[in-house]
Amino acid sequence: MPIISENKNKEPEKILEKGVIGFRPKARLVKGLLGDELVSDQIVSVIELVKNSYDADAENVWINIRDDSVTVTDDGHGMTKDVVLNGWFQPATTFKKKSPFSRKGRPVLGNKGIGRFATARLGSLVQIRTRAEGEKYETYFELNWDQFDNDDLFLDEVKYTWKTIDPKKFTPIAAGKTPSETKPGLHGTCIRILNLRRDTQWTKEKIQDLWNALERLKSPIGTTLDFKINVKTDYEELTGEVLSPDALRNPKYILEGTVYADGTYALTYSSGGNQEPLNGQLGTTISCGEYKVELRVWDREHRDLKKVADLFELSIVDLRDMLDKSSGVSVYRDGFRVFPYGEPGDDWLGLDSRRIQNPTLRLSNNQVVGFVQISSQRNSELIDKSSREGLLNNQALKDLKESLISVFKILEEKRYKTKRPPVVSAEPETKKKTTDLFAEINLDQLKTTINEKKDSLTPKDTLKIVTEANRELKLRIDRVKSAFIRYRRLASLGRLVDIILHEGRQPLAMIDNAAFLGGIEVKHNIKDPYATQLNKHFTIIRGQCTDISRLFKKIEPFSGRAGYRRRSVVAIEDIFRDAVSVFERRITSEKIRVSVVGSATAKVFSTEIQQVFINLIDNSIYWMRSSKVIAKEILVRIETENDKIKIVYCDSGPGINQDDADRIFEPYFTTKPDGTGLGLVICGEIIAEHDGTLELSSSGMLSGACFVITLPRKDG
Repeated sequence: MPIISENKNKEPEKILEKGVIGFRPKARLVKGLLGDELVSDQIVSVIELVKNSYDADAENVWINIRDDSVTVTDDGHGMTKDVVLNGWFQPATTFKKKSPFSRKGRPVLGNKGIGRFATARLGSLVQIRTRAEGEKYETYFELNWDQFDNDDLFLDEVKYTWKTIDPKKFTPIAAGKTPSETKPGLHGTCIRILNLRRDTQWTKEKIQDLWNALERLKSPIGTTLDFKINVKTDYEELTGEVLSPDALRNPKYILEGTVYADGTYALTYSSGGNQEPLNGQLGTTISCGEYKVELRVWDREHRDLKKVADLFELSIVDLRDMLDKSSGVSVYRDGFRVFPYGEPGDDWLGLDSRRIQNPTLRLSNNQVVGFVQISSQRNSELIDKSSREGLLNNQALKDLKESLISVFKILEEKRYKTKRPPVVSAEPETKKKTTDLFAEINLDQLKTTINEKKDSLTPKDTLKIVTEANRELKLRIDRVKSAFIRYRRLASLGRLVDIILHEGRQPLAMIDNAAFLGGIEVKHNIKDPYATQLNKHFTIIRGQCTDISRLFKKIEPFSGRAGYRRRSVVAIEDIFRDAVSVFERRITSEKIRVSVVGSATAKVFSTEIQQVFINLIDNSIYWMRSSKVIAKEILVRIETENDKIKIVYCDSGPGINQDDADRIFEPYFTTKPDGTGLGLVICGEIIAEHDGTLELSSSGMLSGACFVITLPRKDG
């Protein structure tokens, strides 16, 4: 077909030459993009080869690591010559895509052909020997990845030779050997990598990292895999079948079960031999689909770890080291781990940052060994990245994260109640909380630990213990810092109110005055056709100015000026009404009935008492709204008793759980999703400064929460 110019007035251009062409990549593309860059490190490379063995229906895989080579052998169904030539050497073929399951019914883990290129990340020379079930011969071929470094060669110019030979590796003699002798039997595949890369040094530490990764490669929940991983190295302690340490199966707390696609859950909480079924609703439908979860949790203090360490004849140092290497929340698809979730340093759920905000209640990443089990069929929206390292950052992954955080909140609240049983005390909680804030900032436990073990501790052990103690101490200091930050924000808010009042009142007065004069001018020009409309707008402007002026009046007590922090004789009911006016719109929209009964005057810091009421009202609105209470009501009764004023504050919300009643005045305890756990603490301190008390009452005038405030009756 002739090529026609866009200019219709010109004659068609004459074609001098034409043809057909396709992409012809250089050889270095394969090694660069598919080997070095696609697979991040040597551990991931070995794991990709192990996954290939699993896809081949192997029951055993043997990994032999030497100074000059890495060999991965399996007893899978092996490859025929045809599969080698038309499958292995043709990446992205449809062999695995034809069925999502292997011959044994295993979900196929690999379908992008990445496994073969993982060998390039390990070494330049690859020797592969394979024998399929029922075949008389082995197929053998070699690869030299260095050939792909030749800038002059195109991809189709790199050639390799292959051959079929009498069996040497997969023989009847080998079949009679035990798995520990790394003999696979009559069929399987053996991949040997030589000329190891300079940056692929298999030190003892690196082999230990591989061992740790292999320990966590298979999911301990939701599936049973007939697949054993064996490792042989020059180190006796890093040789043998890879199994998860028994100590990691004995957490202090555990939450396990299923989260369903509709947002409901069926979980079981266990601690100290006791089990509690938990069923409920996390929220709306989650696009990630149904998944299973198991969260194992340890308290890392010396006294807690010692019981587990003694049970398994471990030192505390070794147990902590074991937890450090295994902690985090791992994701498993079809029984195999999805990297890098749960790797050391990969806090993908942000647990540590949550704990900084609330150290008493929240868990840190190194306290948890967690497992999330998904599948290719049920969780199709959770899509692997092309590198097979991680999941695509889409809505499904976001829903998975958010729902897991909700599961963690359930666990954290249960753990908190287990760890801190209710304490019966005649002393009001409001008199305890200031000391509670600083109670744990000490090194007594560190001194006890070192004194107990001083004769057996090496300098390395001592360093680990001190490092752990330093980490815990830092968390406790962060806890106190966050409290001071809250107070500093309140002080900053006071200064901000000063600026708003100072900078806002003058222009507001000018706007109001201009609208007033504009209205007078319009009245003098009543015959103007726009006069009525203009007068209406000026009236609206003045009305809005009045509303803003009232708002300024409401926030004026929160000013940072010292003049506002002085005791004055005021009516308690007036302070309450001022606090209610701050929430006027929310109260109206939520159709909340607010009543105050009784009257009393006291000499107080009115701004601070107003802050107490504001906190209580804010909590009431939140819980009445979240619990979908139909008849929403806040009722305050004020009465005098001899030399005291008693203020009873009640709402019709869901009330406070009996298990939480003894904890609500503790710093950082909160059941709000994003609460700080400091609101009632600050309220208690304000009332205590007025020589009064703030207490939770078990019986109130309404069905919800009920607080009783007592203040001294001082009128002068």
